Amino acid sequence: MARQKREDFAGAWHHVMHRGARRAPIFKVPADCQGFVDAAKEMVSRFGVEVHAYALMPNHYHLLVRSVSGNLSEAMQYLNGMYTLWLNARHHWDGPVFRGRFRNQLVTAEGHLRILLAYIHLNPVEAHLVTRLSDQAWTSHRAYVGKEEAPEWLTTKLFRDLLGGPAKLHEFVLSYRRGVLEYPEDFNVETGLFGKKALAAVGTGRAVVKAGGRRASRREHPRLRNRQGCQVQSAGRGERAGESGTNLG
Repeated sequence: MARQKREDFAGAWHHVMHRGARRAPIFKVPADCQGFVDAAKEMVSRFGVEVHAYALMPNHYHLLVRSVSGNLSEAMQYLNGMYTLWLNARHHWDGPVFRGRFRNQLVTAEGHLRILLAYIHLNPVEAHLVTRLSDQAWTSHRAYVGKEEAPEWLTTKLFRDLLGGPAKLHEFVLSYRRGVLEYPEDFNVETGLFGKKALAAVGTGRAVVKAGGRRASRREHPRLRNRQGCQVQSAGRGERAGESGTNLG
């Protein structure tokens, strides 16, 4: 059976997720995370895609990407291929690092983009890899709130402006952790993919979708599975910050 062609076009937004083969860790130590970040920087430079958010977890990663030229597949093939070559050489491994093709979902609603920013940044917190949202972790959140210098390959202006600046952005993300805002009812908290009901509510993609539905409890959260491997904390990337949005300066 022929593979289904990915829907992509110039300016398209995508949530991209890829998992390690056999759900095995693909980020075992901080140096592995840095290797992936270096490959992402090269991907942005070569293919002109915009990375607006990321989270590196022990056995998978999430990216929020804008495909400026409609070349998502080429960009991601480069990123995954370069990281596979680098990681195999580093650890003296052989064979595939990732499980099959990367997963992506086209995002057409501003409300969904906001939800995904929060979801991606909360991954290490929900998986109990860190205690607080502002703790050091391999995500883009601390760059957004000014606790780390934003790397040149990460685009932060759009969401900072959209959500009213670093402090308000921090509080917005925290609102999902605290249960003030909740994910849509058929939002998959393991993959970060929206279900048919949420997508149908978008219509033409111009509507802003309000968050609603049930939030997974810590006990049942699927990202708690298979936690072996690196805790993916980013040592030396800045001081720890308080959890309150008023303590980000």
